[in-house]
Amino acid sequence: MFTGMQRLIIALLVIGLLVAGGTALNAQSTTVLDDPRLEPLNMFEQAVDSYWSRDYETALEGFDRTLTQDPRRVDAYVYRSAVYRILGEEELAERDLAAALSLDPNSALAHSMRARLHLAQDNQQQALMDANLAIRLDPELAIAYYNRGQVHIASDNFAAALQDFDQAIALQGDLADFYASRGETYRRLNNFEAALADFGTALAIDPLYTWVLNNRGRTYAGMGDVEAALADFSAAIEIDPGYRWAYENRAELYAETLGDYWAAIADYSQALVLSPNVANLHANRGRLFMQVGSYLDALDDFERVVALSPQSGESFVLRGLAYYHLDNFQRALGDFNQAITLWPNYGEAFYHRGRTYRQLGDDARADVDFTRAASLGYEPPPGAQDERTPTV
Repeated sequence: MFTGMQRLIIALLVIGLLVAGGTALNAQSTTVLDDPRLEPLNMFEQAVDSYWSRDYETALEGFDRTLTQDPRRVDAYVYRSAVYRILGEEELAERDLAAALSLDPNSALAHSMRARLHLAQDNQQQALMDANLAIRLDPELAIAYYNRGQVHIASDNFAAALQDFDQAIALQGDLADFYASRGETYRRLNNFEAALADFGTALAIDPLYTWVLNNRGRTYAGMGDVEAALADFSAAIEIDPGYRWAYENRAELYAETLGDYWAAIADYSQALVLSPNVANLHANRGRLFMQVGSYLDALDDFERVVALSPQSGESFVLRGLAYYHLDNFQRALGDFNQAITLWPNYGEAFYHRGRTYRQLGDDARADVDFTRAASLGYEPPPGAQDERTPTV
């Protein structure tokens, strides 16, 4: 892929060869296209294409080769830093951005990408400062508006995010990521029709974009179109069987909308194969095991939840409930006590401890806990067995 200036240079060279004669053209045209002076630029542009196609390993190789041949190329450092950030190599990302800014302190691209790094480090204030500076330095840089839009999304400033994504698309309308992010912003605002339009455009540009399929599926789910939602989640999984989020969202749809708990358990199980140390996945699968009466399986999941989130009162309530249903009331009581120690105003923990005291025959303590749960605003879910009144 050549820029306009490159095409002009090549055209002039070819014209010169034509003037010298057809034989010379035939002998030298390949040399013109293989000119090593053009190779770093070609590598860089191909690496950028790989970056936007989310082929990060290929992009990284291209940026490495570009910088080997041209170690002062600012935009190669910047894009390589973006790849490192996405791959979780934040120290390497910082190193490359420092190199870029040492070469050009006024690089709008570098400041824009540094905003994303600050955002990944949960420093929203610094991220916004860099994002604003990038736009002041180059008001025509589309990616600067796109990256500032990401900063606005992180602070739930969706109106500002939409304005930035609109401007990014106006400046450069051929990148799926720009439409995808604007579509996600519309989804969060429950503007489902606008979200679907943008997701559709993103998929027209890049039909294999699993993130877009997943979030379009979430949009359909929000609209109540279960069939379309399932189709998108399943399509994302077919394209990338390692894409955890599609399993998780499909599981939620199976469980909460279709009541197919075993199908949901299967999807959560696959998500856990991919991400075994995510407490929320274990918690959700454990709750479903509780729903189908598989309390020992639920206990196994909740043991993992406690191990992964030992400072969460909810972790102990979940495990306590598994013990409760296994008639191990003393262990249940211990877990509810620990939940209350961690979260002293956790109404649900008081309620379930009250139930446990009731099972142990301690009605006085049960009544105290039920009263405390109610004072904290907790009410048992509809359809739950009400154990606040002693059985006579």
